Amino acid sequence: MRRSHDHLTPAGMSVCTNCGQVKKPHSVCEACGHYKGKSVLPAKQSTSNSEFTTEA
Repeated sequence: MRRSHDHLTPAGMSVCTNCGQVKKPHSVCEACGHYKGKSVLPAKQSTSNSEFTTEA
């Protein structure tokens, strides 16, 4: 039996109007914390790898 209809479709993506990052539609932007032009979450701070290195 052919299953040509059993395939995954790519997820829809949208662009944040504040920072221009690609994000899931109808969700808060993970980069800047904006949703529909309003700031709802504090922006994520980028972590550097130096915080996680252990000195031996």
